[in-house]
Amino acid sequence: RSHTLETKTTNDLLTIKHVAQRLQVHENTVRNWILRGDLQAERIGRVIRIREATLDALLTPYVGGGEGVWKI
Repeated sequence: RSHTLETKTTNDLLTIKHVAQRLQVHENTVRNWILRGDLQAERIGRVIRIREATLDALLTPYVGGGEGVWKI
């Protein structure tokens, strides 16, 4: 019997620093979004990581929103 296991890959996990650089904001801004619950993150051991798909979903503008209207 063959079982398919869904595994987390490190390729789709981003650091707070990487997210901050990508969004051109301060790392503390990303931390605040996580603390407020605006950005979902995962704790793996002692480090915090953000899934690339979560970040992509966050950067999708609201439906019906004007240009430059983002979820954060």
